[in-house]
Amino acid sequence: AITQGVLMQEAVRMARKNNFFIDLTKRPVETKLQEVTRRIRIALPMFVRHCLDFIKSKVYGRNKCS
Repeated sequence: AITQGVLMQEAVRMARKNNFFIDLTKRPVETKLQEVTRRIRIALPMFVRHCLDFIKSKVYGRNKCS
């Protein structure tokens, strides 16, 4: 339900559908752009994800790659 410090949109929708209360003031909810980016990344083959992570680490530095 939480990824990279934010609540996933699916978790919020599921909680509302099943009448669960989530305090949305405690943690931010991912934006639509973050959701789409996460879904695309998950759909990519693992090899491609590793290549993208490698490129990001070279461009932004190892500590800033997340």
